[in-house]
Amino acid sequence: MEQKKPSEYKAPVPVGQPGNKLSSDDQDEQSDLDIEPETEVLEDRTPPLGEDGESPAAEKSMQPWRIPDLPVDENWGEIAKIDAEPELEVALALEEQESIDDPVRLYLREIGKVHLLTASDEKKLATKMEEGRHLRRLDAAWVQEHGRKPSAVETFTFVLERLKDIAFLIPLGAKELALPRDAHWTETLFDPKFRKAIDGELDQQVVETVSGFTNWTPAETQHKLLELSLSSRILPSEIPETVGAMASRPDLESLPDDADFQSHLLSHELFLKEHLDTLMTDALAAEKHLTEANLRLVVSVA
Repeated sequence: MEQKKPSEYKAPVPVGQPGNKLSSDDQDEQSDLDIEPETEVLEDRTPPLGEDGESPAAEKSMQPWRIPDLPVDENWGEIAKIDAEPELEVALALEEQESIDDPVRLYLREIGKVHLLTASDEKKLATKMEEGRHLRRLDAAWVQEHGRKPSAVETFTFVLERLKDIAFLIPLGAKELALPRDAHWTETLFDPKFRKAIDGELDQQVVETVSGFTNWTPAETQHKLLELSLSSRILPSEIPETVGAMASRPDLESLPDDADFQSHLLSHELFLKEHLDTLMTDALAAEKHLTEANLRLVVSVA
C-alpha cells in the first residue's frame, strides 16, 4: 500500500459536529474509504409504567416465590404403593411380635418383684390357706343342712357345736403339755404352747396319748386334733368382748345352748362378720402369694 507523504496528509475532520463541513473532494475520499460515522443508539429498556405509576416488573418481583408446577406421573401413586408394601408388612410383623412379647415381658417383670419365701413364710401362708378352706367347708355343710348361707352368728354357733364333742381334748392337752391345771379353758385354748402343739405338725407322742385315752385310731385322733385346731382358729380371739363372754362360761360345751351368749353374739354380728371376711381375704391373698412365689422360684431356676 502506497503511503502518503507527510505533506499530503490531512487530519480527519470530526464528523457530526456543527460548523464542520466536508468539501466535495473530502466527501469523495470519505466515500472511497467507505467509512461510516460511528453513531451508537442505545435501546431504551426501561419498562413502561403501569396505571398506578409503578413498574409492573417491580410489582412482579414482590410476588412470593413458589416452586413451579411439575408434570405429575399418573402411575406414581401405584409405584409408591408397591414400594411401601414390603416395608408395611415388616412393620406389621414387628408390631404383632411385640404385642405377643409384651405380656410375657410384663409377666416376667412383675413376677421378678415377688420375693422368694422362707420356710417360716410358707408355714404362715399355709396356715391362712387352711383357715379359708375350713371356712368354705363349714359354709358348705351349713348350706347342705339348711339350704342357705349362714350368718356370722350362725357360723360361730356351728363352730361351737363342732367343738363341743371334742372339748375334752383341751384339758387333756393341758395335762400332757404341763400347762396350769386351774387355767380356764379359753386360756388353755389360746395358750401359745397349746397352739403350737395342735396347729403345727402333730407330735406322734401326743397322738398316741390321745388315742390311748379315747380308743380312737391314730388316724381318727389326727382328724379330731385337726378339727380342734382349725375350728378354734375361727373363734374371734381378737375380739376381747367375745373372749370375755366365753371366759365367763365354765366350759365350752355349754356355749351353743347358752341364751345369754347367743344374745351377745347377735349384738356383735357386724364385728363377727368382719372377722370372718378378714379370715377369707387373708386366705385368698395367701394362696395368691404362694402361687406367685412358686412361679418366681421356677423362673429363677430356669
